[in-house]
Amino acid sequence: MKKIAAYTVCGVAGLALLFNALSESDADIARKPHLVDQVVSVSMQKCDLQKNFKQSASYQDRLEEVLMDTRSEALDFVANNDITVCLDHRMSDADSVFFDQTVHGLYFPKEKTLSLYDSGNDDAHAGWLETAAISYSGKLIQEFADEYDDGGLAKIRKPQFGYSYWQSTGKSGYQNYKWENDAADFNVIQKNPQLLTPPIR
Repeated sequence: MKKIAAYTVCGVAGLALLFNALSESDADIARKPHLVDQVVSVSMQKCDLQKNFKQSASYQDRLEEVLMDTRSEALDFVANNDITVCLDHRMSDADSVFFDQTVHGLYFPKEKTLSLYDSGNDDAHAGWLETAAISYSGKLIQEFADEYDDGGLAKIRKPQFGYSYWQSTGKSGYQNYKWENDAADFNVIQKNPQLLTPPIR
């Protein structure tokens, strides 16, 4: 079983979709399907779809679910910077131990590819302790756009490492998301160097 942290995201994926919908303007909600179609079209052409594993929904359906859970302004950032978004099943298969930071996203500046965790499940088929592509990816895209906007993207020279973590507030907490500068510094990447090859054709 991959990382107990999955419990914090699986049960609230549907609520996250609702929250994102409620927090966007009517205009942004209306234009999102077109943005999603743009990103998906590029992904289907350029990404390695990694078909040889069990999938509860198609790659396209899983990616569309992720992108519909992403704010339109973050999708603008992706499209305007010609970033290819790929789902990467290798992350869920990565060899790691409990104390290794789980990789949920990688960005490859040379290839302009944003690679995101994928278990092969969509939200409807993810069990209580299982994850789906939607579990982390929409929030990581948003955090990526927030982190590297205002010219920061052009300064990246090394693969970036994205992950989620539990942010404690004392009596409770919440799931938070972060990007770090050098993916090669993380144990899980050192144990799984194949992840430093972007999942593109």
